[in-house]
Amino acid sequence: MLAKSSSTKTAPGSWLFCEDCVLRSPYRVSVVHLLRAHGVRHHEVFTTASTLLDNQHSQVVAGEPISVDLWLESASGALIATGTVATHYNAVCGRCLVECEGDVIADVDHELFSTDPTIDPLADFSYLVETDEIDLEPLVTDAIVLELPLAPLCRPDCAGLCPICAINRNEARCDCESSPTDQRWAILDRLRPAAES
Repeated sequence: MLAKSSSTKTAPGSWLFCEDCVLRSPYRVSVVHLLRAHGVRHHEVFTTASTLLDNQHSQVVAGEPISVDLWLESASGALIATGTVATHYNAVCGRCLVECEGDVIADVDHELFSTDPTIDPLADFSYLVETDEIDLEPLVTDAIVLELPLAPLCRPDCAGLCPICAINRNEARCDCESSPTDQRWAILDRLRPAAES
């Protein structure tokens, strides 16, 4: 049977006071007990404030709460992280250009922390164990940014803007042709009535 431990923290910002009154990031987690034995699990749950995150299409504003719910498990030469991270994002609809927002829940699926400092994290592992601690912030940041929508919509059936008059078709109708005539083919339109008569 796997040994388990758990930790729940709530932080109003990116930093909080620990017991000895030293400022400490809630993302930094002691893993001493995980490194001592294979198969030990630790449940890490906390809420903290985000820094500005974006993918050029959607963004999480600074100060937005991020909920972290992760299981850490010791394995041979590594720690495995699984769980979810969640927050709220803001964006501009890609069709009608109206500001929109939504929730993002990112799955963390078997992300690895290597205990070998000589391993290149870019080539072999996603992240590294720092002495007896790990820093979860890069993992959380990566998970959220990868999950932010690249083509955000205010709603799935957004009608967008009229390509001619730019009216928001979600709010009003216009009399513009849905498919404006390409002037390069206008001569064919003039010949059509004669061909059909």
